[in-house]
Amino acid sequence: MSNLASFCARYSQQTMQLPGGAEFSYRYYRNPVARATVVLLPVGIGLSDLFYLHFERFAEHYSVITFDYQEQFTTNAELARAVASLLDGLDEHVWLVGQSLGGVIAQIVAKFHPERIEGLVVQYVFAGSGYGSRGSRRIDEHG
Repeated sequence: MSNLASFCARYSQQTMQLPGGAEFSYRYYRNPVARATVVLLPVGIGLSDLFYLHFERFAEHYSVITFDYQEQFTTNAELARAVASLLDGLDEHVWLVGQSLGGVIAQIVAKFHPERIEGLVVQYVFAGSGYGSRGSRRIDEHG
């Protein structure tokens, strides 16, 4: 295991220009013997470095993608579309792993871009239970 500084040096930030011109910064390790690709979606503050130990552990067996929640994407729907565009640009089919807000983003990406998603692992996520179909309707309508 490393410290955050050595993690950042080993897995440097990359940038992709998305359709429409927005730039998207991310970390990506493509493991040549990967069983699958995992996208780590952090909690509400959106700092992917919080997952650096997880990233390193997953990288032993999987390809791994993570990123900070970037200011130019001001709604969950915009961020979900940007994530889908990133996956398109990388030509990846992934497992989304999200905690809290990351789990919400994972559900939105999976709902609207199922062609890129192999599965979901979410933790500490509110999914609308107890509110009938209102929560599902909101995702359907707005993302």
